[in-house]
Amino acid sequence: MDEKGKGTKSQDKIDFKELSVQNIAVAGTIKGQNVKFFLNTLKSLQFTTNSEVHFTSIGMKFIAEESQFFQGIAYFGSVFFSRYHFGKNLEMVNFGVDFTAFSEFLSAIINNELTSLKIVYYGDHRPIAFILKQKDDEIDPNATLSEISDNEEELVESCKEIVTEYIIRTKHSINPIDFSSINSPVASTVLMNCSEFIEIISDLDKTTDEIQFKIDSRSFIVRSLGIIQCNTQIPFPTDHKIFKNFNLVKDTKFSYKFSCFKCMLRALMHSMDVCLETRENGLLKVQIKGKTIENESSLFYEFNVMPNVTDEDRDIDVA
Repeated sequence: MDEKGKGTKSQDKIDFKELSVQNIAVAGTIKGQNVKFFLNTLKSLQFTTNSEVHFTSIGMKFIAEESQFFQGIAYFGSVFFSRYHFGKNLEMVNFGVDFTAFSEFLSAIINNELTSLKIVYYGDHRPIAFILKQKDDEIDPNATLSEISDNEEELVESCKEIVTEYIIRTKHSINPIDFSSINSPVASTVLMNCSEFIEIISDLDKTTDEIQFKIDSRSFIVRSLGIIQCNTQIPFPTDHKIFKNFNLVKDTKFSYKFSCFKCMLRALMHSMDVCLETRENGLLKVQIKGKTIENESSLFYEFNVMPNVTDEDRDIDVA
């Protein structure tokens, strides 16, 4: 099955029988509960049509951007995969993809009991393949990638697995914004549990236009700002128990599109800790430590949000 649900030409169809395992640029196999973590992660980045995919020897990452003010990144370390192969002669593999159709596909299968997901990319502007299985295969856990590839068709027949192959066209890579290169000192760093941050976001009016963070030596204040909606605020003293760490260098007050934080909720719901790093120019970096079965450090999210305006004249009193 390709991304349009029918047979197509050239790049849209991979004949795996004609491609040897030596030609594989990247391949990764995800097992068990990590399949659901992977699919939920991709859905958390579907706030825009086009995304970038980067592979290296230490893992892979998906990057989504919207109008140069909002960027979401999901990192999957190589230990996230039960098997991970990266070509010996490669330094980095990167390309663009359109996740519009894939989003619909994910919505249809995300609640299914998927036991295995294999990602295969042969390089040279070919499409990327996602091979999903709904029954555990009987592959020897010590088998090599070559043995797995050679025996896969036979295993499918013998185990009578339900296998879905989804193909996505790849595009020329467009360099995403490197927010880490923005030269602005860190003003504050706040660490808390994801569940606490979700509760704060959930307590705000869902139809609000903007969310404002005012951070100083006395308090951490979250405000909802809107033209039609009433403005509300949620204040916390800096020594409140919800903060695992609170480090302040300079007072700040910036507002951001609330829609950006609604996009983060899926990632937050499947994670442990969240760190809010505010730069003096208002750039907000939201770093989220994901939950996985095998390794706590193998899944990591980062969202970069640029402020709407500096709020020097927008201090709104809330009763």
